[in-house]
This record gives sequence, C-alpha cells and structure tokens, in this order.
Amino acid sequence: MAIVGGGLGGLMCAQALAKANPQLKVIVYERSSAPSAESRPQGWHLGIQSMGINALRTVDIPRMDDLLCASVSSAFTICDHDANVLLRIGGPLKAEVREDREARFTGKMSACIVNRQDLHELLSQGVHIEYEKRFTKYEEEDDKVKLFFEDGSSAEADFLVGADGARSRMRGQLLPQITYGPVGVVNMGVVIENVPPLDDLPMLGPMLAYSMVRLLSNSGYSMLLGLAKTLEGKHQLLYVLTGPKDMFPDELQPDKATTAPVNDSSMTERLIAWAIETVSKHFHPEVAKITALVKSENLIFGGLLPSQSSSGLEKGNPFMQVKHKRVTLLGDAAHAMTTHRGMGANTSLADAVDLSQCLASPNWAQELPKYEAIMYKRGWKNVKGSLDNTLRMHKKNAESFSSRLSMRAAGVIMTLLGYSWS
Repeated sequence: MAIVGGGLGGLMCAQALAKANPQLKVIVYERSSAPSAESRPQGWHLGIQSMGINALRTVDIPRMDDLLCASVSSAFTICDHDANVLLRIGGPLKAEVREDREARFTGKMSACIVNRQDLHELLSQGVHIEYEKRFTKYEEEDDKVKLFFEDGSSAEADFLVGADGARSRMRGQLLPQITYGPVGVVNMGVVIENVPPLDDLPMLGPMLAYSMVRLLSNSGYSMLLGLAKTLEGKHQLLYVLTGPKDMFPDELQPDKATTAPVNDSSMTERLIAWAIETVSKHFHPEVAKITALVKSENLIFGGLLPSQSSSGLEKGNPFMQVKHKRVTLLGDAAHAMTTHRGMGANTSLADAVDLSQCLASPNWAQELPKYEAIMYKRGWKNVKGSLDNTLRMHKKNAESFSSRLSMRAAGVIMTLLGYSWS
C-alpha cells in the first residue's frame, strides 16, 4: 500500500491499516523533509470532536490518551462582541469525569483541543515514511499502480491512497472537476506562548478555563480563542481573527498569485499593529488585552491566510463518474473545508479508519465504492456545513443581529436537551 501525504489523514490511515492487517506493507510518501528538533514547526491547534476521538481510539498509539486528556477545553462557547454568551455546547467537566478517561470520551459532546504537531508526532510512530518525495502523477494498471516523483524516482504499489491535502495533485489527476479556492474570508492565526493568567481576564478567563470561545462582532469580524496544553505540559493560547477579505488592509492580503501569506517582518509588524487597533474597536477590552501580547514569531504561516473550500462536490459523488480501481482519496484531498465548524481533521481521521477497513478486506475491490460513498456523503455534509458557518459568522449589522437571535434560541434548546451545562 502506498499513501501520498504524511499529514494527519495519511498517517492515521497507515496506523489503522497496520492494525487491521499487520502483514500489509504500507509506505507513506511525504514531500517535506524529515522533522528534527531544530525544524519542529510552531503548532496549530485542532478541535477533536467525538468523530475524531472515536477514530483515534480505534488504534493503539502510545500516549494518545495522554494527549487527548491533556486538553483544557471540553466545550465550545459562542459570544457576542462583548463576551456575552449566545450559545454553548458542552460545559466544564466534573472531577470524576475528568479523572475517568472512558467517561470523558463517551459523553454526549466529548471534545478536546490538541496541539497539531503533538498529534502528528504520535501518529508518525512506527510508520514507514519516505521524505522529500514530491508526487507528480500515477499510472494505474490492472494489477498495480505506479507513482512518479519530482526527483525522477518511481515506486509501485497494489493500491494508492491520496492524502496529500487541499491542493492534492492526486485529486487533480483523478477528479479534476473538484476544485479548491477562496471564499472571501481571511484569517490571522496566532499561537501565544506567554499566556496571560486567567484571573486577569474576569470575563473571558472563566470560559477559557474549560471552553474554546468564539466572539462575533456586529461589523463582520470573528475571534476564536482557545487554551491548549502540549504533551510537555506547556500552555498555549490559540487566537484567530477572521473577517471578510475587504475588511483587512489590501497591502496585508495574502499573495494573490499563490494564495499563501507573504513572510515579511515589516508586514507582520504592520499586521499586528492593525489588529491591535481593530480589535480594540470591535471587541471586548479583554480581547484587546490578549491581542497586545501577539508577537511576529507567534503568527501562524507568517501572516494572513485565506479561508478556502472545495467546490464541485454539490454535483454528486464524483468517484462514481470516473473509472478507477486501485486509487482513491481521503480527507482534504477529497473534500477540503473551511475551519469554521472544526471538522476538517475529524473528517480526515474518520475517512482513514473507514478506508483501512475497506482495504484490509479480502473483497476490497467490492468494498471500495462503499467507502467512497460514505466518505463523499460525510465530506460533502461537512464542506457545506463549514462554509455555511463561515458565512454566518461574518454577517454584518442587521443580518448579524438576526443570526445572534437564532443562536440564543439554539442555546436554550441545547440546554434543555442536556447538550449544554455550566
């Protein structure tokens, strides 16, 4: 088995395949260089919900439960710009639940926030990874599939999995009708290392002690805050300011040619100065206090990053429209989504488990269309739901007011149903 892409989905697939059939030889081909202590990137944080938790716990990975239990957050709270609660999903864990891992992971709304790099390192354990292998194309034959790489090398496998992310080259060859592009919203992501004492934040502190918090301004900006703890026990604060593209200075926009941020020290300093001024105008003073702690080295990806999403999936299951037998996709390679529902990583992990069960079956050729149907249905649902959330969270003025009323009503219902507590 060959897997293109050493991200979370590809590594999870390798781990799940190894458990489902230890006799299978699985190789992951990753385009980046091998990680080292010096090159360890600053971690982004991920919200892992019950879908992702269930997937991760299907395989026996050392310290995985430690990572999941290190999470500070067990809830998600949506507030208005002044930190007044509109909607909460989950709540603070009782002491007996926090100490009982099985109870913690089987609750109504089990969730946690983890350091992405910690999760990546745990999933890499025991996996055969070949680094600096930039995939270019594949050739499918009746009894095998050949992979080709930029360095001129090639490889053969019985089956090929494309887990090479949102800009997947494998998707470009297999399903060129599925595209990936910006949706008109940009993000300023930050991981703050010098976390302020929660006692210094009387409004936000009590919520951040157990919940991720999203604040919505009347003007169209959105702010996500979440406290996380690494496996090493280090606390970090995830901070993401998002808004419609036209509400960010044009000179600070991501490079239009590459849709990637421009790494420039003077630009990052201007971006931070602009963020401090903007947040002070549109959010509670405690959010401005946190913003004042941001430094250039805290910026994820070095600047602004556009929110992007897959398009073309609304036309139906694309896998049914192309002839193929020994190749398929999972995760963002098949259905990339915006971050405003927190389902990207969760969906990739679930895809990986389902695909591994398919490929470990003696009747894998018959099972493959079933996997693709399940994966497509789940992926399209979350692509659409995530994009709907992105647009809803960045409404302005009267539309913003209407959206808040809906969230308050939903909050009451969630409480009555037992999905929200304090």
